[in-house]
Amino acid sequence: MTLERQPGRESCPHADAERFGSNVNAEFTRCKACSQISGLQASRVWAIHITRTPIYSIR
Repeated sequence: MTLERQPGRESCPHADAERFGSNVNAEFTRCKACSQISGLQASRVWAIHITRTPIYSIR
């Protein structure tokens, strides 16, 4: 598997990260500068790809 960087994020050091939440033994953070979400679990760091879904309006 090859992981690809998203445009504009390769230069971000993610120094301004805030705690985003937790689940069992995983901690999640979000970079305020580029919005990258990362998960830390069992001494591993996971970059979580954000996808946008369409928003439907019910009238």
